[in-house]
Amino acid sequence: MSKVSVIIPVYNVETYLRECLDSVVNQTLKDIEIICVDDGSTDNSLSILQEYAQKDDRFIILEQKNQGSGAARNRGLGIAKGDFIAFMDSDDFYPSATTLETLYNTAKDKDVAICGGSVKKYKPDGTYMQPSEMECEYTFETEGYVDYKDYQFDYGYWRFIYNRKFLGDNNIEFPNYRRQQDPPFFIKTMTAAKKFYAISEPTYTYRVSYKTVVWDEQKTLDTFKGIEDCLKQCEQNGFGVLYSNIFQRVNTGNWFAKAVKDVIWSDKVRKQVIKTFSNINQDILAEQGVDSTLHEVYKSIIEHPKYKPVVSVIVPVYNVEKYLGKCLDSIVNQTLKDLEIICVNDGSPDGSLKILKEYAAKDCRIKIINKKNGGLSSARNAGLKHATGDYVGFVDSDDWIEPKTYEAAYLAVKNNNVEMVSWGANIVAEDGDSQTSEMVIDSKRYHEIKLTGLHDWSYELYNKSTVTVWNKLFKLSLIKDKKIYFPEGLLHEDNEFIAKYLIYCKKVCYLDKYYYNYLQRKDSIMGKEIVEKNPNKKIVLAKIYKNIYLYYKRNNALYEHRQLLSLILDKTLWHLLVLAEDKSSSLKEIRKLAKIIDNNILNNHNLFLILNNKINEIPYAKDIKFPEQIRFNPDNDKYIPFVQKVFSSKNIGIHKVICIFGIKIKLKSKKLIRRQQGVPEMEYSFAERIFSVKNSDVRKFITILGVKFKFKSQKLIQREQINNLEHRLNNAEKELKLLREKINA
Repeated sequence: MSKVSVIIPVYNVETYLRECLDSVVNQTLKDIEIICVDDGSTDNSLSILQEYAQKDDRFIILEQKNQGSGAARNRGLGIAKGDFIAFMDSDDFYPSATTLETLYNTAKDKDVAICGGSVKKYKPDGTYMQPSEMECEYTFETEGYVDYKDYQFDYGYWRFIYNRKFLGDNNIEFPNYRRQQDPPFFIKTMTAAKKFYAISEPTYTYRVSYKTVVWDEQKTLDTFKGIEDCLKQCEQNGFGVLYSNIFQRVNTGNWFAKAVKDVIWSDKVRKQVIKTFSNINQDILAEQGVDSTLHEVYKSIIEHPKYKPVVSVIVPVYNVEKYLGKCLDSIVNQTLKDLEIICVNDGSPDGSLKILKEYAAKDCRIKIINKKNGGLSSARNAGLKHATGDYVGFVDSDDWIEPKTYEAAYLAVKNNNVEMVSWGANIVAEDGDSQTSEMVIDSKRYHEIKLTGLHDWSYELYNKSTVTVWNKLFKLSLIKDKKIYFPEGLLHEDNEFIAKYLIYCKKVCYLDKYYYNYLQRKDSIMGKEIVEKNPNKKIVLAKIYKNIYLYYKRNNALYEHRQLLSLILDKTLWHLLVLAEDKSSSLKEIRKLAKIIDNNILNNHNLFLILNNKINEIPYAKDIKFPEQIRFNPDNDKYIPFVQKVFSSKNIGIHKVICIFGIKIKLKSKKLIRRQQGVPEMEYSFAERIFSVKNSDVRKFITILGVKFKFKSQKLIQREQINNLEHRLNNAEKELKLLREKINA
């Protein structure tokens, strides 16, 4: 059995191979075996190996197809017989003839599994790098035992020798990567050993800066897989220093950036790089005081034409220099790294734009859009036009989010196939003394988590859901396809956006965490100017409702979603009647709404009472004093031209509206119904077109020449009442029978 097995992978190194082999052959420690694995060389490397093997029976030559140095080393490990293993790259060499003897004797004397020394780096001009030019971990100034938890370094594995039995007992070998296979091996080995013995003299000469790596898809993929391996091992074993050093090296290193740029065309590479950075543990970086913003490598990904982020985060910005840094920090430090961060500067006159530029210079994911001041909705709409992600979220620039917000939301989307994810919000008063104010308490109550888990969307969920957009994740393609945008120049813009979006949701997922932090302040983002222009701000809700109603109408969704529309109308009426300061203006807005709403579809009882001048019969409006001069008559509008007051006719949906001397008659038209349904008219009989009578529920429908007249029938009403009583009586008899059977039993 040999004392040391020297394993040398060889691939196309005829220029330097003899110098390498001579440094091994001439070692004073003679009891060694030299295992050379030719990895499919296409030059004279194999001939050189065979030449040396003929002269020295300590050589073992193995041949294989090109698989990379990791696979070659593992093959050498499989046949090695030495007490210790030494690894040599075929373009490097030992600095001294006594190197292996010193390492072996020290390892045996100190009874350690791993023993190593310093590195000498040999430059193409024939000179050596000074220790000050290298990372300090490459050299040992003193001799002694070293705990790996105190050392935490991942490069230079070839300057050590390793006990072969120790490697076998711990199942340690090189990962099968084309590049970056050495650091995972080194970290795993050192973690298992826990300590090693260091000697100060150089034990390895590494040749630098003489060759150029030709990057291909596999090499780049393997490089980032190796990085992931190293980071996982560091995280599992508490090596925070090494973890942060690896991140910084990869994040800012030109070598890694070039590896990505050379094969940026590969979807596999882009996904792997994104995955590597998305798994970065922000807590570890924060503990080490390391800036986690992304630099050169990620920039290569983002600049590629085919890049599409998972989530676009839209941040409207206006006069928030005091709060903006905290907001941006919370976004750039998200555990989900695959973000594009769209910051819309809405004409800020303060230092907000300067702060945005400073952050964008450090993090390539940040995009800045400059525009004239147009308000919160205008800024969000501008962001939506530039967004390219699969999903989109919103963060107001005076608020901040928790580190795992978008990771949790994206996983919920991915795992549950939902159209929307929602989470809780903490309400934080800027003035700590006002934390118990009525407004803050109401906000906290509103944003309490009331729903968790996966739900099929239903109108019942609307009352328990919040209508704010900043604590939700939306599907961007749905927003763009259905043309859902924010109403510009209006408060309560979220109400409209959510009401439009919800009708396309089949499932919604509610997270049980408070991921959003809402800063409640008097001059909150972009709202102050609008409030000043709209002192009676609750009236705006009438305009919001009108937009919602007309959107449903344009998309033929009135009837299908009449329950939701009626529910939103009730909330709107409550705000207009109870909370609005100017009751006269509120009533006028309600009258305007009444002109566009088809209450035959909505069947909203409160609107019916209002239109019949019975507002005080609404429970919450009993004690409210309304201006007596306001009488509801939606057909009485002074702006209608005289000719239209005499006679006019128009089609609205499936109705024909006829106006005679100011009196409107609204009739359902079979022709319009058929047209909307796409049913050919020829399928109906001529007699049916001229005259037909039909009973439905408590109404009688008479059709004359295609015009449908609807009447309430007292006889049908009484018949319906009788049917209901008979049904209740039958149920009561069944329950009585079941009860008697239980008693008798």
